[in-house]
Amino acid sequence: MKFVTEVRDLPHREGLINHRQPIVMLGSCFTDNIGQQLRRRLFDVEINPFGTLYNPDSILEAVRRIVCRKYITEDDIFESDGVFHSWVHHSSFSARTAAELLEKANRRIDIAHEKLSNASTLIVTLGTAYAYRLLTDDRTVANCHKQPAAMFSRYLCRHSNIKLMRDTICHINRNIHVIATVSPIRHLAEGAHDNALSKAHLLTAIDADLHCNDTFGVRDATYFPAFEIMLDELRDYRFYAPDLVHPSQQAIDYIYEKFEQSFCDFDTIRLSEQILRLATRVNHRPIVADDPRNADFANDTQRHIENLVAEYPFLADRINQLKND
Repeated sequence: MKFVTEVRDLPHREGLINHRQPIVMLGSCFTDNIGQQLRRRLFDVEINPFGTLYNPDSILEAVRRIVCRKYITEDDIFESDGVFHSWVHHSSFSARTAAELLEKANRRIDIAHEKLSNASTLIVTLGTAYAYRLLTDDRTVANCHKQPAAMFSRYLCRHSNIKLMRDTICHINRNIHVIATVSPIRHLAEGAHDNALSKAHLLTAIDADLHCNDTFGVRDATYFPAFEIMLDELRDYRFYAPDLVHPSQQAIDYIYEKFEQSFCDFDTIRLSEQILRLATRVNHRPIVADDPRNADFANDTQRHIENLVAEYPFLADRINQLKND
């Protein structure tokens, strides 16, 4: 007896995601969810160097700035109530001074440029097809930063921009593969109907990009059905967080397992499991501080670390970071 509609059309690109090559991730807060799963397993992953982005046009702008190292300037920022914000960044980059905001934003552009130049994969998660333009100069903003609605006009992005993103990245990395997905997180601020239209538009736009012509397609980009897994296999509010909008941790773990099956080979999955077990040991805190068995446990943990580094020397710095966290 079956109780769920299983999503069977998962991609089969085992080996695309591995611990040796960097991964860059851009997009909605679902990007952060999957990115943290990868980070816990010590993948070399750069997550949202512009903060959380939602619409295709803002994500394309971020890609262009990363590739060209087009830094943020004072023309891109504004001050409101003593806080400086960037029109091309999420509010997580906002700061008390312009200098602090510019330094943080441009440092992340440098880091993302280096990662993207050597990355095997760019993972893009589109959240909404709706975007906002600033009326004063007609620029698309990544975030309205709670400014008055009269300052903006809303529009529907007509394309997913997946092909344009890859074409742009090819200037610094011709071997990049793009994994595109639609966030299962619902954008209900403007109504359930608009959310449904938005998701439908993103799905059709991605599909059009992936099948646009003979020079761009599955060899360059892959669609991962996170949206469909959430709506079909996990069709129950018990798989949502208390806000009934975001996936629960259980749902995120489940979708990540599907992601891992699609893009990681057996050796990569095995290494990830070793790392998670090691992380559990490293994070262990003894109940009794002066228990004589603590020293044996610590020595055994150190042997695990040395054995893992001996087998995978490229993980040494990441494992040291795990110890320091």
